[in-house]
Amino acid sequence: MAVGINIKEDSLQAHIVKTLRKLKALRRLDFVIGMQGIRLQPYQRNRIKSQGMESGQPDILILMPKGKMIAIELKVGKNKPQPNQLDCHDLWRELGYDVHLVTTSCLDDGLNQVIGIINGIIS
Repeated sequence: MAVGINIKEDSLQAHIVKTLRKLKALRRLDFVIGMQGIRLQPYQRNRIKSQGMESGQPDILILMPKGKMIAIELKVGKNKPQPNQLDCHDLWRELGYDVHLVTTSCLDDGLNQVIGIINGIIS
């Protein structure tokens, strides 16, 4: 399902997570998704922030055996990470986590990039 430039990050995220969950070879992994793409009212944003959620966190967290975790930030087209996202990525890297940026204009390309990242870590 190659889809071009008009895709949105939430569609890319949904495609990647849905497909990875179906792959039997990856069934020992778990996936956590962020709040990306969800439009909140100001009172909802304040409530979520008061409960500890911060903006800038990666879109997908892939939980792996032996306590490993991969964080994936998704960007579509020419979009770039925001400064708060880059700060979060730097912090997580300092803490020893793998943080990767996947930039694409195609659903399948984004999926293949994520699979390549996973395979590079588990092999």
